[in-house]
Amino acid sequence: MGDIMTLHNIARVPVMVCFLLSAMTIQAAPVKWEISGLTFADGGSGSGYFVFDADTAAVSDWEIDVAGGTTTDLPAIQYNVNNSSSDARASDFSDELMIVFDINIGLRQLRITPFSSLTNSGGSIAIDTQTLLNGSGSVECISCAPFRIITGGTLTAPPPEPTLQLILESPAESDTYSGVSTLRGWAVAEEGISKVDIYIDGNFFQSAPYGGSRGDVGSIFPDINNSGESGFALAFNFSDLSEGTHTIRVEAVTNSSGFGDSESRSLSRTSQFQVTKFPSPFLPADQSPDLSGASCVISEQTVHILDTLVDGSIYDVSLQWRTADQGFQIQEIR
Repeated sequence: MGDIMTLHNIARVPVMVCFLLSAMTIQAAPVKWEISGLTFADGGSGSGYFVFDADTAAVSDWEIDVAGGTTTDLPAIQYNVNNSSSDARASDFSDELMIVFDINIGLRQLRITPFSSLTNSGGSIAIDTQTLLNGSGSVECISCAPFRIITGGTLTAPPPEPTLQLILESPAESDTYSGVSTLRGWAVAEEGISKVDIYIDGNFFQSAPYGGSRGDVGSIFPDINNSGESGFALAFNFSDLSEGTHTIRVEAVTNSSGFGDSESRSLSRTSQFQVTKFPSPFLPADQSPDLSGASCVISEQTVHILDTLVDGSIYDVSLQWRTADQGFQIQEIR
């Protein structure tokens, strides 16, 4: 316990922390489908959009304008999130997916049936105009009698952005640090990562070495080249900072994308952390903490070392178990 390594530079063992479990369930983002060329049998027309998540079969946003035709019971109107509900279900007489926009629970409905399944990969899909009777399929209706059949239209959505993920593991949000530790995390992109820049309190510090072995990340992103060598890490003396709250921002910059343009992309993560320290930012061997007169109090996952002598002054030092680092770290010096 008398060695400075005990209090000021406890060895940290990198582990796959629990947030990676959530990364394993990363899903494609919902897609915004634009409706164009929408026509009705009575001469009406329409356009707009809706946002659909194929993973959950849920519509989260929509705004669709329809113009009136010769069906006088169905004048011009806008379906939007404020005046209507949405539903995604099988059509009345088939297993085809039908997107339904409903004003006042059946008083007026717009039913759009894609010719093929909607996915989160985007694309261009025609609206199925082979509508059955009784309001099933692609129609607009009032309690589905009367109704007007949709005779044409296309749903179009852009392809999703290629994958770009960045995780900052340490320093973690709201954790306390002291002495020499490691700034670390990982970043992956389909076009590759060119650099990972570190900013402390808004000022550029340096680029972190990138390419460390991360088999855990490779198993999450098996389709991305070199995802198993996606780690970054950098030794950092937190005691060079003043006591109190500080901010770190990590920015991962990709290689030129090759996905429609030559521009690189970037993604940032930010964390606020606390610094506690002895008055000197570095204690040489001849100033190592003297624990000969110290006592120890243990409470749950915290070890309190009382009356620690450092450079002629007495301190109480609290060590707390930190799961992400798999070790006891300095939590407070007073």
